[in-house]
Amino acid sequence: SMVASVNDIDVTSAMAAKKRTEGDCGWCFELTQHSFRDAKDLLGRVGWTCDNCRAKTTPCKACNGTSMAQHIPSQRKSTICAHCDGKWRAATNRKKKVFKSPPSSQQLRFELSKQSEHRQFAQSAGMLRPFLLLVSMHPAARCQISILLGFTLMTEPMWGDAHAEAWEILDKKGIGLRARALNSWNPWAPSLNWYQILYNTTIEAFGASESSQLNAQHSAEACNNATNPLLDILECQFAEKVAVNSRTRIAKPQKMKIDELHKVELVQKVVAKQQEAGVDNHTTGQFVFDMCYLALAKRDGSDYDALVSPEIMVEELAAFFGGLVHDHAPLFEEITGPRDPDYEPLFEAHTTSILMANMDLIHESLTFLGLTAHSRLGRLIPVILQIVVQKARLALHGLAIEDFVKRQL
Repeated sequence: SMVASVNDIDVTSAMAAKKRTEGDCGWCFELTQHSFRDAKDLLGRVGWTCDNCRAKTTPCKACNGTSMAQHIPSQRKSTICAHCDGKWRAATNRKKKVFKSPPSSQQLRFELSKQSEHRQFAQSAGMLRPFLLLVSMHPAARCQISILLGFTLMTEPMWGDAHAEAWEILDKKGIGLRARALNSWNPWAPSLNWYQILYNTTIEAFGASESSQLNAQHSAEACNNATNPLLDILECQFAEKVAVNSRTRIAKPQKMKIDELHKVELVQKVVAKQQEAGVDNHTTGQFVFDMCYLALAKRDGSDYDALVSPEIMVEELAAFFGGLVHDHAPLFEEITGPRDPDYEPLFEAHTTSILMANMDLIHESLTFLGLTAHSRLGRLIPVILQIVVQKARLALHGLAIEDFVKRQL
């Protein structure tokens, strides 16, 4: 579709009335659809949202709005697209190399075992668990997480180095995970470790935590050993709060249908398989099941009324949790038999696209948690959730972060 010039774009224009436009995105470096978000900001920039990476965009002032620039309200300069500032070609060429198919099991194990200065930084900061979970993700997922936090790895010099990317996500000044979680204007405020991030965010978002608040010294001691069960417990409690709170916003008819699906023998076998692998079906498993059902129930454009068969549900669970490595048999195949070659799952990798991040369910959760996209918690909770969900992906492929950490007695 043709994109109007920047002068034509305002609240009353035909394009704004349609609430949709198309243009190259300066965050995910793809030709994407953009949804109208809000009227002009103080600098006269119209707000849109990229449908692929969910970042704020605005029509480029230099090329008459044929491409979409990053929209960072606090930055005066964020009105020029990636074509006009010369970043497009290099990033899209590099992306083809970085966003290749998932690694082999051996390659993934190598990355998780590898020593690097960034791994040392993470260890010293009490952030080794989230660091390794980030390293184990597909590069598209790390890029999507960086965009959620407010920057894009695709223009960073270290892009393509999983360890450097993971540490940048955790520690980027002002907008990395640690900075977003700190919620302080004080530049001398001490950075948070993983225990503090999980505990503080759980309290702020959900009002309570079953775990104890630990001071800086005790939480640092807990994080010093990345295999400490306290950390796993906190992660599960966070996932449980997300599952329970999102469930309260699901309409009763949908809850009943979800519960009916759970009673079907095929689904029960898959859920048992997840539990056997180490996925907690009351926390992460429940959240993924609920969100998966809701995404399928509105697939036909209805208001969550589409029929969801047990077979389709299992296909989607396999697609969502799968794809970690290319040499692993399709998940749950021993229960379901070979996959239907004609079925296209909602949650399937798209080659060389940010959609390979497979984070649609995480994005959808914002609505059911009552969070506003691009708010502080709206950035923070999906990122933490994706990190915690990655544990389940690893478990279903026979891997655990604990296997790649020197155990401390």
